[in-house]
Amino acid sequence: MFSDKAPYIVTILMAALTWALTHVADRLLATPMLQYEVQDLSSQGRQTQYLTFKKITRDKTFRGVHLVLTAPADGLFTQGAVIPVQPASEGDKPYQLVGRTFEFTFPELQPGWKVEISVDYTGSGRPSIRLSSSDQTIYAVKPSLETWLVEYDLEVLLGLAVLWIVLLGLIWLFGPRKRVVCYDT
Repeated sequence: MFSDKAPYIVTILMAALTWALTHVADRLLATPMLQYEVQDLSSQGRQTQYLTFKKITRDKTFRGVHLVLTAPADGLFTQGAVIPVQPASEGDKPYQLVGRTFEFTFPELQPGWKVEISVDYTGSGRPSIRLSSSDQTIYAVKPSLETWLVEYDLEVLLGLAVLWIVLLGLIWLFGPRKRVVCYDT
């Protein structure tokens, strides 16, 4: 009896899991998201903040995203750099570095583009980060399970399909079988 029902149960469970992941990924994909990471490095009395911005939303292009970094009250920025990871571009306008403020406007961010920013600063605390866009609301988020699902949703669904096929194959190979009774006449 179990061998007749197992493939149906596995199929229903995999379908429910796949639907739930697809539903969550679709909602997240509809949200304009910019993933960022911050690393603080210090060596020989020099402090550096290294930021990585990656656009993980696939169906929208962000235009005019304005980044403002502000050094701590007792510090200032000494130098900075904007490093686009190909095929990304930093545009024609250079960054502005004035005292406690580092400003840069991303002219556009296409799906999958990644831009790295490095700033050297002095002071006792960490610089603060602000992002804004005049066109739309953009959610700047740190890496998490949600951002991972947005970035790898197709791979996750493919993995679930492979898992479903493997489970059905294992049930077919190792599940109990009905005995066929043949009567000689």
